[in-house]
Amino acid sequence: MSFTVALPQLEPRERYKLLCATIVPRPIALVTSAGRDGVVNAAPFSFFNVFSEDPPLIVLGLQHKPDKAPKDTTRNIAETGAFVVNLVDEDLAKAMNVCAVDFPPGMSEIEAAGLEILPGVDVQVPRIAQAPFALECRREVALAFGAHRELLVGEVLRLHARDGLIDPERLRVDTDAYHPVGRLFGDGYARQRDRFELKREKYEEWASKPRWPRSSRDRGSGDIEAALARNGDRLRRQVRISLANQATTRTSPAAAARSENAFGREGLHGLGSQRGRGDARRLIALPRLHYPDRWPTIDGLCNPLAGDRRCAVA
Repeated sequence: MSFTVALPQLEPRERYKLLCATIVPRPIALVTSAGRDGVVNAAPFSFFNVFSEDPPLIVLGLQHKPDKAPKDTTRNIAETGAFVVNLVDEDLAKAMNVCAVDFPPGMSEIEAAGLEILPGVDVQVPRIAQAPFALECRREVALAFGAHRELLVGEVLRLHARDGLIDPERLRVDTDAYHPVGRLFGDGYARQRDRFELKREKYEEWASKPRWPRSSRDRGSGDIEAALARNGDRLRRQVRISLANQATTRTSPAAAARSENAFGREGLHGLGSQRGRGDARRLIALPRLHYPDRWPTIDGLCNPLAGDRRCAVA
């Protein structure tokens, strides 16, 4: 039995559990920021993603403390308007987890995690030297949603990459060398090494592929005719091959004659040669039509058992 629930009826902690366990894996932003006192702070966020390329924007979900006071990252960005998103790979994962410790104010997570920093170029906030990629950002807008959550939109001013990760001429990332980790739920994280590709097709490519209705019960003849309008020749060839594959070795002369009327003598000999023998009447039998009750053609529907010449294959 399927499950459904209205989230407004749940407690915030229950909503958090469901949302964070279903929307996975999430990219991790290890955000560095600096307060007016000069202390560099680093904190991981998985409520994070890219938002736009023109202008280049990222989004961060910031959180306040239970007493509604802003956390260090939220306060620092509000004061300076600048921050750096350091992306996290497998080598940086353990140090990122140290940065998630609730250290007392004034203590830098950078030092506690044993990380090194490099000065920013377009912002006065350092980036983490060990990060595979670092995005220098400035605050664009911040929207408050309740007393504990804030949505931050930041403009990316500069991207830094570890040596060997980006082809400087083609601006392509070496995905074999980049091993990001994704956030799951609780203490769970995911490696991203098991990848596969799905080519994004143009509509013309998608429409050119034959698509048979699943069954005569849940598809009408109009769907068949629409498919034939797109792929008539190919579908008729598939009908002929399907008949050959389902043929038996027992065929009466009458049935063979009906086959010849339906597909033409040339089509029958072609089918017979696929079985490796020349006697089409011994090899070809029109099978019981499981679906649909009539075979589709380019100009409608036909019944090969009745000798309908619209079933003929050129």
